Amino acid sequence: MKLLATLFLMLVSSQFPSASGAGPTTAELEKLGATVREAGGEIVEIKADCDKLGEDGYRLIGKVTSLTSLSLSGKAMSDDQLAMLSGLTNLE
Repeated sequence: MKLLATLFLMLVSSQFPSASGAGPTTAELEKLGATVREAGGEIVEIKADCDKLGEDGYRLIGKVTSLTSLSLSGKAMSDDQLAMLSGLTNLE
């Protein structure tokens, strides 16, 4: 039974890597078409095209609390999308 529970947890964590509380990975952000720069093992810069971002993309970016630089191009953001980024308190 313990083996089954362990396998289940491994499967769930591999399907939802951000569920553990750690922020999104570089690979997850790059799947959105974003350019990502890391420093000291943390994501510090993201460049992305708003035309390619959906609601999930904004939510994902909003979880990168180590971010110091965010550059978004393309269409204008909605108030709801901007609210998803409100936790990015380290932006310079």
